[in-house]
Amino acid sequence: NGTDSFTYQVSDGNGGTDTATVSLTVNAVNDDPVARNDSGFATAEDTELTGNVLADNGSGADSDGDGDTLTVNTTPVSNVAHGTLTLNANGSFSYTPHANYNGTDSFTYQVSDGNGGTDTATVSLTVNAVNDDPVARNDSGFATAEDTELTGNVLADNGSGADSDGDGDTLTVNTTPVSNVAHGTLTLNANGSFSYTPHANYNGTDSFTYQVSDGNGGTDTATVSLTVNAVNDDPIAGADSGFATVSTEPLEIDVATLLANDTDGDPDLSQTLTITSVGGAVNGSVSLSGGTITFTPSTGHVGAASFTYVVSDGAGGTDSATVNLTVSANQAPTAEDDSYAVDEDSTIAGNVLENDSDPEDDSLTATLVSAPLEGVLTFAADGAFSYKADADLFDLASPGTVIEQTFTYEVTDAEGGSDQATVTLLVTILDDGETLFAATNHRDTVTGTDGGEDEIFGGTEDDRLYGLDGADTLLGGRGDDRLVGGDSADKLSGQGGNDRLDGDDGDDQMYGGSGNDRLNGNRGNDRMNGGQGRDTLKGGDGDDQLNGKNGNDLVKGGNGDDLLAGGNHDDTLRGGDGNDTLRGGKGDDLLKGGDGDDWMIGGMGRDRMHGGDGADTFVFEAGTGVDRVLDFTDGEDILALDGLSFGALTIQQTGADTTLSVSGEIIAVLLDVDKGLITENDFLA
Repeated sequence: NGTDSFTYQVSDGNGGTDTATVSLTVNAVNDDPVARNDSGFATAEDTELTGNVLADNGSGADSDGDGDTLTVNTTPVSNVAHGTLTLNANGSFSYTPHANYNGTDSFTYQVSDGNGGTDTATVSLTVNAVNDDPVARNDSGFATAEDTELTGNVLADNGSGADSDGDGDTLTVNTTPVSNVAHGTLTLNANGSFSYTPHANYNGTDSFTYQVSDGNGGTDTATVSLTVNAVNDDPIAGADSGFATVSTEPLEIDVATLLANDTDGDPDLSQTLTITSVGGAVNGSVSLSGGTITFTPSTGHVGAASFTYVVSDGAGGTDSATVNLTVSANQAPTAEDDSYAVDEDSTIAGNVLENDSDPEDDSLTATLVSAPLEGVLTFAADGAFSYKADADLFDLASPGTVIEQTFTYEVTDAEGGSDQATVTLLVTILDDGETLFAATNHRDTVTGTDGGEDEIFGGTEDDRLYGLDGADTLLGGRGDDRLVGGDSADKLSGQGGNDRLDGDDGDDQMYGGSGNDRLNGNRGNDRMNGGQGRDTLKGGDGDDQLNGKNGNDLVKGGNGDDLLAGGNHDDTLRGGDGNDTLRGGKGDDLLKGGDGDDWMIGGMGRDRMHGGDGADTFVFEAGTGVDRVLDFTDGEDILALDGLSFGALTIQQTGADTTLSVSGEIIAVLLDVDKGLITENDFLA
């Protein structure tokens, strides 16, 4: 706009011309500005974008032909759709895309030159995608009971929303936790599932922290809080063993004894354990009363037995345990030998049971088996005795001499078990000024009066003493003596040395003393005691009582119904004719019944028994060794059990022999006997 001009020439056609100037005026008119579209703006997801729409953004700057200053209307013609726009008059702007949005957006603005001229242009925006971290949410809704597994999934909505990813990526969980549980065992899987097993008996809180990944490098962590609710734990009852009783005796057990190895499942709660019931008895019956449990074995049972009990913690928790026990046959008591000293014509008192014992502490009773040959003995069942050393034999002895007298007793417990012991009485001879038929200190032969009751003392050498007729008393003294009682009921004591004693006729009392003696009862019902040494006792005719006592003795009953006892060592007993009773005693003995219906009792040790002719009875008991029966005849001989029942036996075939066992212990072997022949009918009822 402004002025302008031009000059022109005019002609008349005849050669005449002229020029003139034309002046022009162009009046100013406002030109609209030029707004240029912009497309070079880009930003990352979740990142603000700034710029200026008036500037050259790749397609040239906005301009005004009149050079007017341009301003931008702060209210866009059309606004962005995926974010927030701030547009300023100087053309500057800021754009914040919506969270996690990526893609294109745009807005249109108007530019003005201030003189009424305007123009519009569009600004294109690009929001470039950026991976968004996933969001892991803390979980606190998991709870389980004590000792109970808990399962769940950390990605799920567990009360605070599910774990998520803004990009919609698939989430996975690192199977190794960021921090593990402290009070249990955790298994964590990639799909978010997990299982948690609390430690035994634990209750309280626990937690673990996990990491979630979107697979594109985005991760987040969250903590899972776990609650283990307390549950009363059952007590733990421990099995008990080692208890024992005999078949005829109930066993009492304190409740506290059984509870000693039981524990409470919640030791922190200080609960008190009690036994509330008993039952399940095997081979017996059981009862609970107060603080005592009583087990009563089945009648005749020997072997294993058991019962169960229930323990309670008082809070609903219970457990049961088994008590194992052993029922054995009665164990025989032990009788200990005793020794007492007494002066001639004096009395001594004592009790033979004071040093005797019974493995089951049964009450004991005493029975006299054989009385002393001299003196007066009073004997009671409670073991009390008194002995008066008053006898013609003592009057014959030299002053200062010590004469040994013995008596044998049997101790029996409440279950029938028994043992024997010997009481030795050492009688010191006093000077009473009387000497009857005393030998010198040489090898003498002293003969009493025919028909009188003579008292003869042998002295210190090897003497021969003859009583002849009458009830004579012969005391050998020292040396190897020969004593012959003669007719009537005589008393013979060999004392020291290896003596030979012959009772002859009459019911004689004979005591070998020390040394290896030979005692012959001959005729009459004789009582014989070998004493110390290796003795030979022969009963002869009559119903005799023979006791080998100490030493490896040979005891022969002869004719009559005799009672033979081996004593304390390895003895041989031969019953002979008649219905005899043979007791081996201690040691490994040989018992031969001979003719007649004999009773064979081996006693302690490994004994051999041969019944011989007749219907013989063989007696066995547990705990006394293995007895061997050499000639058992089925249908004729009888087997007897001391303190045992037939039901307690185990009968087995071993080679050609039959064995009888109780609780794994062999008590007898029947040689060359077939097991199939042995039935309950073979045992004494």
